[in-house]
Amino acid sequence: MTATPLVGYQTQWPANFISAQAQLRRLFEADLFRIEHIGSTAVVGLCAKPVIDILLGAPSWALIEAQVPALAEGGYTYRPEYEAQLPERRYFVRPAQGAMPRIHLHAVLRGRHLWQQHLAFRDALRVDAQLAQRYGALKRELAHAHAHAHANDRAAYTAAKAPFITAVLADTQISERAARPDDALCLSVLAMQVFLDTYATAGIRPAIAREVLGSYSQAVFERSIADPQTRLCVAERAGLLVGFAQVTLGARHELAPATHPAELLRLYVQEPFTGSGLGSRLLAQAEQLARQAGADLMWLTPWVHNHRALGFYASRGYTDRGLTHFVFEGEAHENRVVVKRLYQPALASGHCDNCGP
Repeated sequence: MTATPLVGYQTQWPANFISAQAQLRRLFEADLFRIEHIGSTAVVGLCAKPVIDILLGAPSWALIEAQVPALAEGGYTYRPEYEAQLPERRYFVRPAQGAMPRIHLHAVLRGRHLWQQHLAFRDALRVDAQLAQRYGALKRELAHAHAHAHANDRAAYTAAKAPFITAVLADTQISERAARPDDALCLSVLAMQVFLDTYATAGIRPAIAREVLGSYSQAVFERSIADPQTRLCVAERAGLLVGFAQVTLGARHELAPATHPAELLRLYVQEPFTGSGLGSRLLAQAEQLARQAGADLMWLTPWVHNHRALGFYASRGYTDRGLTHFVFEGEAHENRVVVKRLYQPALASGHCDNCGP
């Protein structure tokens, strides 16, 4: 079989992805599935085979498999033979159709290993032009070598790229550290993004807009980082912030009586990283920071309709103490008060030495 040749970057590739994404959205609703452009056609300026690689992140295999007949109607052929080598992926191929290039659809469980790897490698190339240039040069060199020495051996070409990809991924692991003053701008935007993704799914109204701009401004985070009663730990990957946890020492609530309480004011994780274990790691760091400051109880007030958050905290030892209200713009929103005892002097395992004050 003749291999698909590498070509220079084509400016229509992002539009090709958007078109394919819109068609897939008819089958995979945004609340449950994420659809991302991956592969070399997702990196501006990078040479690539004219194939649009799409990553479909799903909450379960059953939800993917239920749509196999509908995908077939849309021209996608299911290729289960590849699952012997890669069981954590469901692979679909759609041939080129007119101006639309060939599409490779990679369906995986969102937040798991393959999901994280694909996005990490793509994002590393997107933010580092020199890295992308080195990868492009390697691809051209390997394509030329394998076209002659291995009779267009696609497997050998892919395997030869593996050391480069592995090295890049090793540099894109998520780590935690204490927030710095220069993080305030990115924390502001990250917090707004996560808040709106959670609480404004029906659209933006004035009350929500004013709350977000007032509570999540850069100035607000600058003050929080400087506040001696605040502990703020960020998670970053390749120098980019992807989540954070914010603790307020000494904050009290009538439903969470304690000698030395601490409030988990925020634990925000970007949606592509939910389900990856990052939330659990940030929660462990928050609890560790509170313990180190002498807190004996952690409490927080998740929204009653945020069922994912309520389940998350319940599974990690937090108990429900009752109902409270969060009020802004004259609107009262129901929250639950959940608490967890922080026993001294035990320390959380896997703590972050870089997140202390």
